[in-house]
Amino acid sequence: MWSVAPAVRRLSAELASHGLPTPVVYASDGFFAKDGRFAIAVPFHLLSAWLVEVERSIMGEVEGESTADLLRLLRHEAAHALDSRLSLFRTPTYRQAFGNFHRPYPAHYRPDLASDKFVRHLPLGYAQVHPAEDFAETFAIWLDPASRWRDTYRGQPALHKLQAINSILDEATPFPGVRPFLLRRPLEALGYSLKAHYERKLRLYGWSLPAVTPHDLRSTPGAFKWAVRGPSPEQSRKISAMLSRSTGLPALTSSALIADVLSVASRMNVESRTNKSVKLPISALDGLVALAIRKISNLRPGIPV
Repeated sequence: MWSVAPAVRRLSAELASHGLPTPVVYASDGFFAKDGRFAIAVPFHLLSAWLVEVERSIMGEVEGESTADLLRLLRHEAAHALDSRLSLFRTPTYRQAFGNFHRPYPAHYRPDLASDKFVRHLPLGYAQVHPAEDFAETFAIWLDPASRWRDTYRGQPALHKLQAINSILDEATPFPGVRPFLLRRPLEALGYSLKAHYERKLRLYGWSLPAVTPHDLRSTPGAFKWAVRGPSPEQSRKISAMLSRSTGLPALTSSALIADVLSVASRMNVESRTNKSVKLPISALDGLVALAIRKISNLRPGIPV
């Protein structure tokens, strides 16, 4: 795995520093760790530069492309693998800190993005989905040697969860060391075509926010002024990417929101003109971020899990 191996070695070193084994890493159709398997799946698009570009052209972004992004995801999935294999969820401290592991997963969730009860790691308040995700997100922050979590979360309820990780590991059944290895899994073994894979992925990640209204734009004057000036397609793609990075929205959702903003602005009674030299004021991005957060909070029944 051309871009995965260095990150797996880094993950292995981080785990070993705490006396923990490294799960097996293999290629599949996404990032996940199945219950009962001491293994982490990574998406096959990371197997080659060509597949990375296919992913980018269809999804608008490449999950796990950068080393930092890949490590965030690997730490999260390593937490799930350890949780399952060591039955960490059965320990008293786990149950006290994170709750009931066996609680059913919701189909949707509505995060409080301002909450200090959860760590901030993967986008869109993912720790708030379920106790297992709360643990995985907390473990990922705890494991990252550069996170400075004691300072970052000082005085916040989330700090108690981070401090609980050592106790949870101490209470767990000891686990013998495992030599990590990378398993190449032929794409044919997945049982469906590349076309079918992306049709499914577009359904999963192509969700939209509530429709933008004229009132939304009037309440964000910086974004409104930018939109009615008629930014070029390239400028729209650029601000969409910036919005996605700032909020954690999927690229497809971010693009759809920008298109909605431009569509509403064009219908409002304001003179619009295309200007290739139009600049993106900071207030425009700030306004779009605020608009996106409002739309996330109003999303019913919530963000798909």
